[in-house]
Amino acid sequence: MSCGKQTNREFFNEMAENWDKITDVNPARISHILDIADLKPGDRVLDVGTGTGVLIPYLEERIGETGHIDAADISEEMLKRAAAKYPQYLNVDYLNIDVEEDTIDATYDCMMLYCMYPHLDRPFDTLEWLVKLNLNPGGRLVIAFPESKESINGIHRHNDGSVHSDHLIDGKVFASQLESLGLTVDYLEDNGEYYIVRIVKC
Repeated sequence: MSCGKQTNREFFNEMAENWDKITDVNPARISHILDIADLKPGDRVLDVGTGTGVLIPYLEERIGETGHIDAADISEEMLKRAAAKYPQYLNVDYLNIDVEEDTIDATYDCMMLYCMYPHLDRPFDTLEWLVKLNLNPGGRLVIAFPESKESINGIHRHNDGSVHSDHLIDGKVFASQLESLGLTVDYLEDNGEYYIVRIVKC
């Protein structure tokens, strides 16, 4: 494990206790993001960087009891709080893993990277790996923030912790970089309200 990764784990473990108090949740914006994810009843979803499980109830509304969520996070403390919040959902497994280093023995119809993409140490390698090995044909991988990149970058820039230099780049440039790796980007939204990139596996 890299020093940066260990620092990220420590940072989010320390933040877990107060995370829900300092995090704004906008249901309408989450709904828009999940519209783009095109979730259907019965879908299997990997929620990468689930944190305290912000997306879980909204995912459940879309996939129903026949679907399944693997909620993954590098932070043990975040996962503990997520599991404690949602005991009613029997189709959720909480995985204390690092998607950049640990093998996932499952495939998914959708992968959500919600408010977490810049925290990856090797983002392009990780996306290639996830799409190739863990995304079903026709599946979607969605990188999303319910705010502009300028807002997110400002929040990170003014943080003294390990996320200080975790920034988003221009959406068109990012999409071009992804496509140069052989990934298919079929949706991009980079404006004053959202930063959303959807990769589809053909």
